[in-house]
Order: sequence, then structure tokens, then C-alpha cells
Amino acid sequence: NKQTENKRVLATRCMVPGVSENRPSVLRGDKLLVCPIGEKGVKYCGYVHSVQLDSVKLGFSSKLFDSKLDGNKEQSQAVQHIVAGSSKPAPYLVFGPPGTGKTVTLVEAIKQIEKTQASCHILACAPSNSAADLLCQKILDHVDDRKVYRMYASSRDPNCVPEQLKACSNLVGECYTFPPKEELMEYRIMVTTLLTAGRLVTGGIPAGHFTHVFVDEAGHAVETECLVPLAGLLHAETGQVVLAGDPKQLGPILRSPFALKYGMGVSLLERMMNDFSLYQKDNDVFNNRYVTKLLRNYRSHPAILKIPNELFYDGELQCHADEILRNSYCNWQYLKQRGFPLIFHGVTGLDEREASSPSFFNRAEVEVLMGYVTKLLQTHSKKGLGSISPKDIGIIAPYRKQVLKIRKALEKVGKDLKLKDMNALKVGSVEEFQGQERRVILVSTVRSSPNYAEIDKKFSLGFVKNEKRFNVAVTRAKALLIVVGNPRVLNTDPTWAHFIKYCSDEGGYDGIHFTGILAEEDEDVVARLAALFIAINVQGDTHTVYLNFHQHLPQNEHFESMLKLFIQIVWMKLEKHKCKTL
Repeated sequence: NKQTENKRVLATRCMVPGVSENRPSVLRGDKLLVCPIGEKGVKYCGYVHSVQLDSVKLGFSSKLFDSKLDGNKEQSQAVQHIVAGSSKPAPYLVFGPPGTGKTVTLVEAIKQIEKTQASCHILACAPSNSAADLLCQKILDHVDDRKVYRMYASSRDPNCVPEQLKACSNLVGECYTFPPKEELMEYRIMVTTLLTAGRLVTGGIPAGHFTHVFVDEAGHAVETECLVPLAGLLHAETGQVVLAGDPKQLGPILRSPFALKYGMGVSLLERMMNDFSLYQKDNDVFNNRYVTKLLRNYRSHPAILKIPNELFYDGELQCHADEILRNSYCNWQYLKQRGFPLIFHGVTGLDEREASSPSFFNRAEVEVLMGYVTKLLQTHSKKGLGSISPKDIGIIAPYRKQVLKIRKALEKVGKDLKLKDMNALKVGSVEEFQGQERRVILVSTVRSSPNYAEIDKKFSLGFVKNEKRFNVAVTRAKALLIVVGNPRVLNTDPTWAHFIKYCSDEGGYDGIHFTGILAEEDEDVVARLAALFIAINVQGDTHTVYLNFHQHLPQNEHFESMLKLFIQIVWMKLEKHKCKTL
């Protein structure tokens, strides 16, 4: 046995007569148990790096940079296979469901390769600058910054470059420079966006210079983007490609109907997992020589994780989130069911659009959301409850106009509560929240009319009939998830119907009910209200509208919800009178 050892990895060449003739058959990436000559008590687990004439080269990792990966079988396994190059020349896939640490896994593999393979040159990419910056920052935790180069496109705003990365980037002062290829080729690790990697090709970096190409958030990238760092830079047979992402979350964002028609809405990662048997389950198990599915979720409470786990991940995800953090809202006084940190709040509102904008908003949902935000921010540290600040809360809405309406309403809440940091409460679309997390997430679904559902489906808008958007929205929360929406409209979608039934069965449903008044069309309910209505008196001096009814109105939650809907319709009709209150 010939051994070489450094601080982190032991590489051993073991004599195996007959291996060249497949007796026994050993492949790169296989796991072997070996023991030193003369010792029988202890066996060591190694991974095959290469198969030679009468020997195999084994790698034994003695220490991981991130000690948390030691106890995670799937993450450790992925790192070992990537370092060993077990899938070559095929790409290696890291299938990372929400909160499972796919970026951490990728970064660990990059660090191990840089430390153990002296001739390596690594290109690490991501579809967005924010994701590429995160990759680079994590790499710099253990790698000398003189070995790392973060290359930006000249269009990137210099003010958006993180302070930590400026010294190892092509930003000089307020301008970007692009060094000659000879200088770039000296770096062990280069980090760029997928498209900016094209400058390395046009700059003359020779094919085969990069031994490894890593793509994070590959499920979010257009396939042609993913090809940019591969074509012309990586040797097809000796190079190693690693793609990390989740095909069950949002794919590429496209607006062109032609691009969608010809399959560009499907990422390279998703297409490989759908179309190639190498990356598909055999007897309910992935072949970890080519793909590893990460299973441990470090983000969410089990109740929040349950539905997406069942619908999209074969029920395989395991909850490993910090117990104190994930349970921090299980005793919140406004929960419908103590110990169940989910609320679905049923609201019947209106899909509204302003003349100058095609985007939708829903006033009724904004009102309910502000009620919950106020209650959350007024919750001070009590027994079993942590104090919360605006930065711990996120609000997700599918339409730009609803986002703007929510932000406007939050300004008033902030003034009422005398809070100065309300801008830290992030409000955005599902796309803006992909890859992010908050202790508390509120979701506004907006849609209250089934008439627009097919339009949403056709143009990939909203939540109805869009499983991936649903999946991202409900998996951002760590400790508390509140969804506000119209159950009758959402119930037409099987995914949402499953979620609403789950909330109802577990006691987490609030607001209007499924039966009775909701079983009828909104228009019929409004018509019955209109029959009770006598007149509208516009008092010009006071700018107030009075609604008069000649029959007694029932005092129950169902009727009040429909009354609110009727009042909103009246308000819309009277806006031309410039009435300010109703």
C-alpha cells in the first residue's frame, strides 16, 4: 500500500489483482471497506477515485470543513461522490428540497476538491448575482481569498457588491476590469453568474482548463444558460459537472410564448431527472453514484412541512429544524389550534384592477393581513413565545399590485405601532422569496373569481393551478404560516384543496365556511343583498355614503363576509363620486 496524507484527506492505493478484467468489478465512486495489512479489527470506508491496471485509488476523508455535515448521511454521501467523480462523464445531481442545505453541500464539495486535487480549477456558477455572491461568501470561509475570483458583468451595480467580496472581485473602485486569460487561469476557483461565464469563452480560456463546473440553483436556470459555462470550457469526458437544485420548485422565468412552447420552461436539471433513467428511482431508490436527494429539512415545523412533503417529495423529508425555533409560535394566542402553527383564513373579496395597471389586488385580504401583522408585532416575549421584529416576517403575494397595496398598508401599521424598521418586513412575489426563509410567513392568494383561473394557468400567474408556486410559498416559513384566500376558488385546484382540508381537519381553519353561503355563486349572494337595499344617499358635504336596508340583517360571520363584498362593489361604483369613506 502506498499512502499520501495531508491535514484533511488520506489517499490510498490498494493492490487488487484482476481488477482490470473486472474480476472483481470495481467502478469509480464505489464504496470499499479495507483494513491495513496485519490488522483485522478495524475496517475503513473509502471511495474509489480511479481504477488502474492492478490497483484502485481510494479516498478517505478525515474531516469535513462544515462539521454539521458529519451527521447527515445524504450530504456526506453527495460530497464523497462529487470528490470521487463517480458520475463522470455524466453530470452529478444534488436534488435539494426546501431547507435541506444543497448550497452548503455544494460548497463543501468545492472546498474538498480544492484541498485534495492539486491540479483542479473550479468554476462555480448560479443564475443570479445574489446566489453567486452567496456561493462565493461561503467558499471564502475556508479558502484563501487569493485563490478565489468573483467576476461580475459590467452591468452589475457596484453598490450591490458585498463588501466581503470586493477585494477578490473584478470591481476596482467604481469600475469593472477584465484581466487577461493568463491571469484568470491562475485562480483555483472562479465564481460568476451563468451568463457572465460566457466572457471566459470569448476571452480565450481553453477547453479543459476547468476540471469542475458547479451550478447552484440549477432548477431555476434556463437550460441554455446552464450550457454557457459548459460549452467551450469543460472537457466532455474528463470534466466534472455538478448541478444542484429542486425541480419541484420554481423553474425558469419566461415570458415568451415561443420559448414556453418549445420547452424552455423546463430546466436542464428537471429535464435530466424526467428523461434519463440514470437520475430516476429504481425500486424507490436513487442511484447515488449519479444523484443524491437530500432529506433533512433544517427550516420548518413538521406541520408546515407535511403537505409539500406528501405532494412533492414522496413523504421522505425529515424534520431537523431547531426545536426551540420551530416551536416558537405553537402557543401563540391567536392560533385556531394550539400546537398547530398554521392558519388558513378564508376571505371572500374581489379581484380588482386599476385602469392604469393589468395587475390584480384584493382589498379584503390586505385588511386581514394587516390584522395578523399587528397582532404579531404586538406579541412581546412571553412564556413559550419569542419577541418578533419586522425582519422576522415575510408576506408573499402573486401580483405586483397586491404587493404595492400591502406595502402601503404596512406604512400605516408601522406608524400606528410607532415602529421605525417596518421596511425590514419583506413583501414580494414568490419568485423573490425563492431560496429565502422567515420565522413567520403570510401568504395572500388574491384570486377570488374563478373566471381568471385559466388566464393564470396560461400565463403562469397566481397560485391556482401552479404547484411549484404553491410549493415555494408554503415552504418559506420556519415557525408560523398564515394563508389568506378564497377557499371556494382555491378549492378548484387539487393541491390547494388538499392543503385547505388539512388545515380544516387539524383545526387551523378560520374565516368564512365552505358550506352554506359559500356554496352559492358570489353574484347570487350579492343579488340577494341588493334586493334588501333601498337607496344610497351621497352627502356631498361630508363625503360619506349611507346604505339603508329595509329588512333586519342576520348577525353571523357568513352574512357579514358577503355584506363586505357587496359594500366593496358599491364602493367601486361610487368611486367616481370621490367618496372617501363608506
